[in-house]
Amino acid sequence: MKKLSILTTILAVAILSGCVKELKPDSTGNDNALSATAKPAPPPPVPFLQWQYCFGSSANDFGYSIAGNSAAYFIAGYTEGNNGNVSGNHGGQDALVIKTGLDGLSAWQNAKAIGGTGSDQANAIVATSDGGCLVAGQTYSNDGDVIGNHGGGDALLVKLSSSGAIEWEKTIGGSGYDRAWALITTADGGYALAGQTSSSDGDLAGVPGSAVNNNSKVWLVKFNNATNIEWQTTIAFDGAKDDVGYSITEAADHGFTIAGRTLSMDNNADICVANVNSSGSVIWRKTIGSNGGSGDVAWGVATCPANDGYVLTGYTAAYSLIVAKFYNNGDPSWQKIFAGSTSGGIQGKAILPNSQGYLITGVTSSKSGDIIASKGSDDMFALQIDASGNKIDCRVLGGKGYDMSRAVLASADGSYVGTGQTDSNNGDVSGNHGLWDVWLVKFKF
Repeated sequence: MKKLSILTTILAVAILSGCVKELKPDSTGNDNALSATAKPAPPPPVPFLQWQYCFGSSANDFGYSIAGNSAAYFIAGYTEGNNGNVSGNHGGQDALVIKTGLDGLSAWQNAKAIGGTGSDQANAIVATSDGGCLVAGQTYSNDGDVIGNHGGGDALLVKLSSSGAIEWEKTIGGSGYDRAWALITTADGGYALAGQTSSSDGDLAGVPGSAVNNNSKVWLVKFNNATNIEWQTTIAFDGAKDDVGYSITEAADHGFTIAGRTLSMDNNADICVANVNSSGSVIWRKTIGSNGGSGDVAWGVATCPANDGYVLTGYTAAYSLIVAKFYNNGDPSWQKIFAGSTSGGIQGKAILPNSQGYLITGVTSSKSGDIIASKGSDDMFALQIDASGNKIDCRVLGGKGYDMSRAVLASADGSYVGTGQTDSNNGDVSGNHGLWDVWLVKFKF
């Protein structure tokens, strides 16, 4: 029995030895049977929408402008509420400033409401070197946070610290209607403001062009680094009754180009563009109009990266997105139209130069054409074009309601952060506090 057991064991070992395949070393010297592994799975695609947040109250809250530094984003707009993220409303409509971290989360306990018992609004914002921000807009107040109103509506400048405390405020204007729509930091460390004015007294007394008529004119103010006025000028377009500058950009020669809208006596609106030198003298002015003048506006303008001109965006014929380039001397270079449908338009609200050409954000309500609102009634869009205006890519974001981007900036990680407004609370949007909210979105192509 013992001999039989030993024989069986020897036989089993022999059989197992015959079943083992010879292991051949691979090029690294390892046995390939041990080193062979499956190829790693490709990384998941990066989502276009990185994150989004809503800020506001149970009333209406709007975002108009965004600025940033290495640690934070600042959003400017206005609020009609006094709950949710908003506190300290002085009554009615107040200017609104929000600070977030780079992750989009609120950096202040509540958003900052600025104003008085009148109507106040922040339309533009820039980050300052001390970690705070400078806000520009308009005010009809002369109490609360606002003093020195010259009568009617004044342009409003407010300096906030990094913690949101008001360091100072000033009103600029005369007895007419004065409003700041755009604000930029200039290469010399100062600031430039663009907007509109119908005043010829107060701070506008003696300003070139201010006494031409009592109609609203494009208004440009240059400040030094202490926000004292260096010079200002007004620009009127022939045959117009109402002109406004919505956007401004600085050129390599330290002059400025302003884009906006001119309204004729018979209420036809055209895009208007004006260029001034570093002293405020007007070099050239141009208009762009569609047939019939049913509604043409430029909301954004940027200096070309090659410093060979300017590119603007807005809408034309009331429903199509326009992108147009001008050379430095004002001659047209090219123009592109992204058609919407007559029942819904496409508006370019902001334009930003980048390595591929230009990024344009705005709103589309078009259900056909070149940029379709596929999420809801009105969608935010992000359109990437090349340096000649040709479409590279386009995406839409939103919910079932109305969603818009009014301003956008580039992030250090290659993504973009935009702000505007939303009344959605579904789809790409969550956290709405009620009615309209300021909407902050980070996205990456």
